[in-house]
Amino acid sequence: MIGLRAAFMQGFSTGRPGNSPSATNWMVQMAHKYPGEVSINPAGALTDIALAMRMDPQFASLAKDLMIMGGYAGLHLPTESSRM
Repeated sequence: MIGLRAAFMQGFSTGRPGNSPSATNWMVQMAHKYPGEVSINPAGALTDIALAMRMDPQFASLAKDLMIMGGYAGLHLPTESSRM
């Protein structure tokens, strides 16, 4: 195994609190730094994407690709709370 540190590119967060911007701020910064080059393909909750779009209305248009996936393919919703 090469090691986890070698897998990360320069500038990527080390995960230590207080030494790097939030994920939302980082995404907005990268979209501005590399306009038309950043592809965003989130897996899971889209909270950071929603916050980035709210924080910077240009965020989505600066990305090369912004993929939004979601939904449920079953006949019945899995829980009562998901019906809201």
